[in-house]
Amino acid sequence: MTTRSALAVALAATIAAACSPGNATSPSPTIAGTTTTTQPTTTGIVASSSTAGAQTECGGPLAGPDTQRYRGDVSDAAPDQVSLDVYRRPGATGCPVIVWVHGGGWRAGDKAGKAIDTKVALAGELGAVLVSVDYRLVTPGGDVRWPVMGQDVAVAVAWVIDHAPELGVDAERVALMGHSAGAHLVSIVVTDPELLESAGVSRDDVRCVVSLDSAAYLITPAEARTSPLFGAAFGDDPATLAGASPIVQARDHPAGIPDVLVVTRGSPARVAEAAEFAAAVTAGGAAGRVIDAGSYTHEQVNTQLGVPSERVVTPPTRDFLRSCFE
Repeated sequence: MTTRSALAVALAATIAAACSPGNATSPSPTIAGTTTTTQPTTTGIVASSSTAGAQTECGGPLAGPDTQRYRGDVSDAAPDQVSLDVYRRPGATGCPVIVWVHGGGWRAGDKAGKAIDTKVALAGELGAVLVSVDYRLVTPGGDVRWPVMGQDVAVAVAWVIDHAPELGVDAERVALMGHSAGAHLVSIVVTDPELLESAGVSRDDVRCVVSLDSAAYLITPAEARTSPLFGAAFGDDPATLAGASPIVQARDHPAGIPDVLVVTRGSPARVAEAAEFAAAVTAGGAAGRVIDAGSYTHEQVNTQLGVPSERVVTPPTRDFLRSCFE
């Protein structure tokens, strides 16, 4: 078994297990690319020059969720799998938005799942709306397989942009953020231009992306054959796997990718793949930044983001999003 295939099998075991973040002291992250700070910053509400007047209403605790169905063109999907939850300050307008995509190996997870409260709190701190997205999941013997998951996320992003006025959102300040399988999905929708364009928007409509600990930046036939996650979600056709791989798509479609913050951890091979993705983004002219979360587990990268006083993933993510929204 190759190193990458072994990593794929290990990823399946990691997602199947319930990991607890514990109360360990946060390790110090290693930072590559253009990110230069690892220390918590003074909290503050982001204001743009065009929306500063309305922006003062955006910060603070967010109300919600307000659940909306974002696509009605699929009759075979349960309504909750094509729905999203909106968290916002009532009456606020012109706020940036973070579209959150959950993980779970493309076969599990929920928009109201683990650690959503800390994501809501982080968005409120930044003066942003949070939209948490569900998408159709892979099931044994079911019909859901790539590119269904990517198409759903792209349609959800388009729905948010199209409904920006009623959501109190500034459609020119849209950020995508996801963990694990969700990190793969937010990465692929901004590297394969066809996904967003088929939904009626484009990569130009996304300001930035935060990708939290994906192991699927480059999906190979060997991984698809040995990993139950990859095989079930993508099959083993080489062309399909290349189409689902953010590294391949970033190299094939370099112009128009937004800035990306990549948070990674684990084995040297896993970290190297994340760095390879960031380098592909940078080669296209955007900023690709890498945060190595050190000794954090896969689950901790998600559960610790937004926790008060956390010092590994929250400060650089907060700084990146604040800069993105300016």
